[in-house]
Amino acid sequence: MLRSRVKHALLQLGFSASPIDLAKASSLIRDLRPVKTKIPLVRIGGNNDGAYLVPDDLEGVAALFSPGVAESAAFEEYFADLGIPCYLADASVEKASVNHNLFHFEPRYLGIFNQDPFTTLDAWINRHAPGNSDLILQMDIENAEWGVLANVSEENLRRFRIIVIELHAMDRILDSAFHRDVMRRLLQTHHVVHAHPNNSSPIITARGVSIPPLIEMTFLRKDRAEVTGHATHFPHDLDIVNVPGQPEMHLPRNWYA
Repeated sequence: MLRSRVKHALLQLGFSASPIDLAKASSLIRDLRPVKTKIPLVRIGGNNDGAYLVPDDLEGVAALFSPGVAESAAFEEYFADLGIPCYLADASVEKASVNHNLFHFEPRYLGIFNQDPFTTLDAWINRHAPGNSDLILQMDIENAEWGVLANVSEENLRRFRIIVIELHAMDRILDSAFHRDVMRRLLQTHHVVHAHPNNSSPIITARGVSIPPLIEMTFLRKDRAEVTGHATHFPHDLDIVNVPGQPEMHLPRNWYA
């Protein structure tokens, strides 16, 4: 916690252990601005942390992959109740918090190699959903998402019609080409359709560029999206506060049109 606070304070002053590239970070943020499509967003997972805004485009989805098991499984239950199999993975718990006949749990962490207790996203998909059917990915895995997204095959990345991620250390796009490249990779195949800062971490502003270090982002594959413009209203009417009792945190103005 202390290390994080020190890093935050230094970034606010414009200092970093690695060189900051404001031009590349700002360019990426412009490309990450959420777009509007003809598909409405719906809230899935209730009214607490762990619920997300998702495009109402679920018909024909073959499976949900959801690494990182939380106390609530309301998000996954929604899909299971629609008849969509849900694959959950987390080595820090013994089982999913809720029983459902369409829940398939593995006590593994998602990572960049296949060796217990880790599995790659490609291996996980190939075990349970081989083929070319559309999938959904919902991922909150405490900073491991960057390596996972960098290493998943192009073929499997394109299978995800919808991707919902809680991105940790998003401020690294200021000083890390790797983090910027991961986001650029996603943008090749998907549009950002929603972004919502988690209010458990304060927004970092470095030399006038504001970045939520912890942010929920929803992506929709480009072939599913008829874009009508950029979203201009934040927070979304369906957004909620992640941590009740703490001040609500809005998406910085430089993140939307």
